[in-house]
Amino acid sequence: MPVLIDIRNDGDQLQIDFEAVAGQGYTIYWSEDLAESQWRVLTTVPPGDFTRIETIHDLPPIQSRQRYYMLSTP
Repeated sequence: MPVLIDIRNDGDQLQIDFEAVAGQGYTIYWSEDLAESQWRVLTTVPPGDFTRIETIHDLPPIQSRQRYYMLSTP
């Protein structure tokens, strides 16, 4: 199971850090409304040769009041 380490504000962007295990790919999804259950792909991370901390940045629209993230393995 993927381990989310931190989500924080980095200026205008959000920074998402997670542990990426060697040989495993990941997909990061986002949604502005959990009731809708409509998740959109933010990015994919291909498998790497070693376990590492992966950092992803997101620049949500200024009018966005909230944003939820989901991290999954294919």
